[in-house]
Amino acid sequence: MYAHLIGSLGDCPIPELCLPPAGADASLLDVGCSWGRWSMAAARKG
Repeated sequence: MYAHLIGSLGDCPIPELCLPPAGADASLLDVGCSWGRWSMAAARKG
């Protein structure tokens, strides 16, 4: 389904998340069957 995109993307399409400020004990669970882009977006937020 995405084979036509191989080698044509300048970078990975990581979404922007609107998250509240996280405390020291905050956690996020990314349950899905993709390549973890939501986890990467959350990691960018700290």
